[in-house]
Amino acid sequence: MPPTKIVQAINFESDNPAFTAEMIMDVTLEKADGGTNVMCVFRNIPRPEDNEKGTSLTLGKLARYVE
Repeated sequence: MPPTKIVQAINFESDNPAFTAEMIMDVTLEKADGGTNVMCVFRNIPRPEDNEKGTSLTLGKLARYVE
């Protein structure tokens, strides 16, 4: 059975102390009609608005790649 959840700790390196925290990313994969639903939950992110935009762009690229 393939994995259904991935949890990753990501550490940022920056000269700005506000951006050096460890971020936790939980990715849940769920079988759906004709594909897979992907849900990403992030904790402890320094700039949520940038993260949301970047995640959306990345998932869009992934969808185009696997279609």
